Amino acid sequence: MTITTGPLLAPSVRAVKSLAGGEIETYLQMFPPRSPGTDWVTTRSSHEEVLHRLDQPPFENGKDSTHLMRMVGARLLLRWLETFEGETWRQRWNASPGATTSIGWTAAPLAWGTAHGRKPQRAGLESGLLALVCADVIRPSMAWLSSSMSPHLRGAIETARDPKGFTDLRNARMPGQPDQRRTSKALNALARILAAKGGGIDDIVVGDVLELLLAATPTFTSPAQLVDRFDLKCKPIRDLLVSYLTERQPSIDYVTLMQLSRNLVGYFWADLEQHHPGIDSLHLAPEVPDSWKARIAVKTVKHRMPNGTVATTTEPRIAALMIRMAVRGFYLDIAQWALDEPERWGPWGATGGMGGG
Repeated sequence: MTITTGPLLAPSVRAVKSLAGGEIETYLQMFPPRSPGTDWVTTRSSHEEVLHRLDQPPFENGKDSTHLMRMVGARLLLRWLETFEGETWRQRWNASPGATTSIGWTAAPLAWGTAHGRKPQRAGLESGLLALVCADVIRPSMAWLSSSMSPHLRGAIETARDPKGFTDLRNARMPGQPDQRRTSKALNALARILAAKGGGIDDIVVGDVLELLLAATPTFTSPAQLVDRFDLKCKPIRDLLVSYLTERQPSIDYVTLMQLSRNLVGYFWADLEQHHPGIDSLHLAPEVPDSWKARIAVKTVKHRMPNGTVATTTEPRIAALMIRMAVRGFYLDIAQWALDEPERWGPWGATGGMGGG
């Protein structure tokens, strides 16, 4: 079943919009989504072929400054991606930290570019990635795209992939169908699907829509669930982390909350409990944060060798600085809140050597 007209699209979206995650998964068994693919022509293009394509219509739009910024960003991203393992741009993207989440994804290529004598700009990287996605060189995951709020994605995808399909959908809107605002949201969703799956409007199936809805549906509905997935041993620290994330929750989106919980609970406290059994206080001896920083600075990576064996190596963890900043922010917040609400946060207020990151 493909989604080819406005009347078919609108009831389908309305029918599943309020479904819970478990219900969506049930429907996905009936209406499976398309695979994003593992190999296609454009993701195997050479570095030079990709840049040549981006320098032609519809990607070259006649606005010199905008196009120049896009090309500079795309060129740096390709160089950065070439540092990761893989034979295709899809494989290299999936091996990079940028594929994990759309929130703050530019931090790693910005750091790499600066370290290699360039002067990258966040806007240029974002514009460059948009071009690579629209050219079907890279296909971010549904989860990545569901949290990406780029206002330019739909227009760029429409122009590059299927202008007629998007026009036909607009023209198919009949009296009594959703208003213009809801139509715009539906078209934005379809653009995300094309970015993740490839193809055009006529290729979209109901399962693709369900998969996007599922990606946007929180798996964990509360800070307590986010913390408890790491099975902490110290209940007072567990409760503190739940309280902290609950306090932060109103001011950040769900994806950011997920990442913050992973940094504070998974990478930080769960790691401390593993290496210091019985630890139960934020007041840490100097050697504890020092050893933690050393551990978090690297990661173990497995590489498949040409002869089929798997080699294990240790590499720098690009996200280490972001993790340390999250922990530093946690300690500083607790210290500040202890001044404002000493009865609640006071017992945890001292930095214990971690406030400096």
